[in-house]
Amino acid sequence: MIREDPDLELLLQWRKGDRKAGERLLAKHFAGLRRYFRLKYPDAHEDLLQETFSRIVQNRDEFRGESLFKTYLFRIARYVGNAHVRKHYRQGGDFSPASSSLADLTGRRQSSVLAEREDHRLLLDALQQLTLEQQEVIDLYYWEGLTAKQVGESIEAPESTVRSRLRLAVRRLTKLHQQLGQQEHSRELTEDDVEQWLHALRQELERAPTAAG
Repeated sequence: MIREDPDLELLLQWRKGDRKAGERLLAKHFAGLRRYFRLKYPDAHEDLLQETFSRIVQNRDEFRGESLFKTYLFRIARYVGNAHVRKHYRQGGDFSPASSSLADLTGRRQSSVLAEREDHRLLLDALQQLTLEQQEVIDLYYWEGLTAKQVGESIEAPESTVRSRLRLAVRRLTKLHQQLGQQEHSRELTEDDVEQWLHALRQELERAPTAAG
């Protein structure tokens, strides 16, 4: 196992039967996983969060420690989210995260439920028009603070692929944001600009009451 994993000690204690260690470990990641689902599926995020934690509890001994435990959690969350899409929006059929967006799948915008500021609503609308694959790397890299290598471990893709997807996602997010707001910028926005947007939006969503989701 990766010795520098900050979750390793709690995980090992949990596996030995220390239930409180397991509770502390899951509580440590509760906010991040809830935010992950709330951004994508605000009407179902609590159920998806519960399903994810249930799978983590059932499969805690299957984690081999070849990546950080945090990346393992988000890998499970991705499986749960994709299963939700197949069940509710594709009637159990197949779909491609590389070409499908939440806006396409749901046929509606959900930003007004999540954000009050107009610029944040525009950003949320733009995010939901990215493909699920692009939104995934944006979420994990900018919101959850994973490195490109760790994002790759979570989505089971090479680091080089993650960096390529991030560049494309940032570029498309910028264009969508401009189009939705009918804005013109004197320069192309950078990754630093996008990070500032997402940081401010994350703070707003964290302040929002649970009922808003």
